Amino acid sequence: MLRTRAHMIAIMSRSHSAPWEKVFAGAPHRALPQGPTLFRRGAPVRLAFLLIEGSVALQRDLPDGELLTLHVASAGEMVAQASIFSTAYHCDAVCMDDATVAVRHRRDVEEALSTASVARDAL
Repeated sequence: MLRTRAHMIAIMSRSHSAPWEKVFAGAPHRALPQGPTLFRRGAPVRLAFLLIEGSVALQRDLPDGELLTLHVASAGEMVAQASIFSTAYHCDAVCMDDATVAVRHRRDVEEALSTASVARDAL
């Protein structure tokens, strides 16, 4: 069972990474320590982030005070990719450990996705 699980993860990693690498080619990298946020819920979406290394949790505070983790992004994933189609972030993105992200302006990512082949591969 463990062997199958590892195999599935390897397949998923390849499918996430390659298309986004095209979109983020040449983008500057930003190193972040464990703890800070990339963005906060409600903030305007101006930038997009490709996680190069580390992990980033997408979290939301619930009305009862509990913290809900919606997803934990890993290397090769665009952090909160649906946010490029929104005006504001719908959650906080918290660095769970030291992380490196590639950073592009939202409009540049939208422009890259307007190319049919890039959109097909990335989405």
